[in-house]
Amino acid sequence: MRKAFFISALFFFCISNSFASVSISVDKLRPKPGEKVKVDVKGEFTEGTQVYADVLEPGYGVKRIEFSKSTGGYEASIQTSESSKGLWNVTVYSSGDKKLLGKAHFITGYIVGDFFIVGGSVPEKNTKAYMSEYLNGFSSIGGNFMVAHYIINGKQAMYPSKVCKLSSKEDYLGMFLDLCDKEGYPVLISISWDFSRPMPYSEMFANMQKIISELWVLYAKHPSFAGFYCLQEGSGLDLALLVRQFCDYVKSVEPTLLTGCAPYVNDAVLAGYLAAIDNLDIVIYQGQVMASYRTDNRLCFPINRTRDNTCLANGANLIKNKITLCHFEIFGPAEKAVAGKYLAPKEDIITQIWSAATIYGTDGITIFTYHDLFNYMKDGLKEAKEDIKVTAQGYKDFDLIFSKIANIKQNPIVFYYPYTDFCVHYWREAFLPAFGALRSLGIPFDIIPFIPPVGEEIPPFYPMNLNTLQLDYLLKNKFVVVLPDVSGMQETDSILLKRFIEEGGIVILFGHNIPYGDRFARKDLCGGNENKATNHSDIIMKETLANRIKAGENELDPSLLFSSSSKAIVTLKNGDSVLSTITSEILNSPSWTPTTAKPIAVFEDGSSAVMLNNFGKGKVLTIPLSLTQAAEVMPDLVRDIFDYALKQNGNVRPFDILGGNKDMDFAMATLPNESRVAMINHTNKPVEMTLLPLTMQADKKYKLVNMRNGKVIKTGTGKELSNNTINIKAFDFSALSLLPTE
Repeated sequence: MRKAFFISALFFFCISNSFASVSISVDKLRPKPGEKVKVDVKGEFTEGTQVYADVLEPGYGVKRIEFSKSTGGYEASIQTSESSKGLWNVTVYSSGDKKLLGKAHFITGYIVGDFFIVGGSVPEKNTKAYMSEYLNGFSSIGGNFMVAHYIINGKQAMYPSKVCKLSSKEDYLGMFLDLCDKEGYPVLISISWDFSRPMPYSEMFANMQKIISELWVLYAKHPSFAGFYCLQEGSGLDLALLVRQFCDYVKSVEPTLLTGCAPYVNDAVLAGYLAAIDNLDIVIYQGQVMASYRTDNRLCFPINRTRDNTCLANGANLIKNKITLCHFEIFGPAEKAVAGKYLAPKEDIITQIWSAATIYGTDGITIFTYHDLFNYMKDGLKEAKEDIKVTAQGYKDFDLIFSKIANIKQNPIVFYYPYTDFCVHYWREAFLPAFGALRSLGIPFDIIPFIPPVGEEIPPFYPMNLNTLQLDYLLKNKFVVVLPDVSGMQETDSILLKRFIEEGGIVILFGHNIPYGDRFARKDLCGGNENKATNHSDIIMKETLANRIKAGENELDPSLLFSSSSKAIVTLKNGDSVLSTITSEILNSPSWTPTTAKPIAVFEDGSSAVMLNNFGKGKVLTIPLSLTQAAEVMPDLVRDIFDYALKQNGNVRPFDILGGNKDMDFAMATLPNESRVAMINHTNKPVEMTLLPLTMQADKKYKLVNMRNGKVIKTGTGKELSNNTINIKAFDFSALSLLPTE
């Protein structure tokens, strides 16, 4: 059991929002562990009023703090600890009027959450002991956050409800919150309509509003109660409309409550529209990796879609400073189910966690669900116990990969996903293959989707104008922006792209579909004219971009260009049949003729394969090959292109990685005098990687360290450590640090 210090809540407090003019704020949303956090309460108070708070420290419980008077209100400081990780929940009271003033929140470290199915398999007897054992078990593997899920099932509400038709005699939800107060678990309460009775869809949201108001009155006193979660899942912009209504109502009940939801991101535009909801605080992104246990659902995405889907959403939430949690699943489809249950194999569980760990800037991870594993464990299923062990190990690995490598600095290379109301195939047909191409080159990346500007965030109306907040974020962080095979841009993104480059941004355009825009001329932006696609046999360098391919060299490897010839019977137009040699060509691509741009590399006919154009203060690199093609036939030139683009903003990649594939994940970090890298193998076969450090001095001494066990793998001069073979087992990862020995 966790160490806990618990102060009983004062149940006699009147729950009302009578202090309409009171505001509660913290000076840091994400303080470092060990820092102090200042809490300010501003408003008008009667003489003699005292203000205090119950502070729920994740993993420890509740402690009482008192506020001192300040200009315009009251203030207090909370000392965080080095050891605590998770969401802190501060419940503020006025002792003079015995009123609840509201709540405040901040995060140290990261969140590890679960969905406790209150209306599921909770036993009627020994319920409290069951819940306590569950909470202690989850805390033992790193858990620190809860969603109280399905509080209303098909039979009854699991609390004494006057809104729902049927409710339990026992207050199961209140019992769970009591334990979460004691054990230090902040809780979002999951909100649905009354599942215990049939209801027309037209009445559902009004019913949800009544349930929210009822729950606030019943449970606001709990130090663990942090806010509400919208149970309705889904995708598409219709979900954004529901979530907006949900969040707006929660904030009307109490502005300081947190709001959360968990969408599917198979429509990449949804990520930006959710980020545009100011009253939405927490987004838990479901990657749809393992798919359903249902026999009619067979769509299983690759494991590293855990990273891609969350990374897409996180790119939007970082701009709006929202809390992003990654979601991983312990259920598996029938053909992979463990022990005849819907449990996923342990390698699928741990690799999802590793994939999530490579994302910069997330606030943690949730499992769906440890509660299921706990139930199976109670029944003595050994496979469930093994899955729990591997989940616990996964969280330890998460701490290493995320905290020590991925979360140090955001990747300077970002894909930008533009607004579209009809081209949903972009994500599947253009972006996902491009992600695989960069993975094959061992180059980490982030993703930033379009966010509609303020006032234009209500679908289905088209956004029209520039989101200056997004433009400022791209410029401030000096990103190299990549667009892969994006065929067109509507007005809002046309303005963004043009302004970004004009004001100093670097953009790389890959693909057969170089974008047109409503607000720029493609010829002027790229500095040339496009030629029709044809087959190509050579790519000759005209300019040296970095240090791999020199001017005059042919980057195209003939062995990659043509597959082996084969014999086939071919029927001619006149009906005759002949034996012919069939050669399969893989490099068919448009080319460009420069006008203002400089040709960096040309095809055998002299047309451009890579162009560099100055546009305003920025630069545009145009490559008519898809990123997949380019990574296959000219990998070193692609690396040179990215290194050149990064150099314009003062960025340098710490490593080249050879031997990668589309089923891997990577993270890198550059610190003063140290470089770090994580390489994750999601496949059932070992891989041999070649690690080439890019920032070492030839004569200086270094050591290569295994960050998983602290052992030194290799020592030597920069020249001696310039080429390192790293073998990664099936379903395993390598985390390495390169640093000077002196």
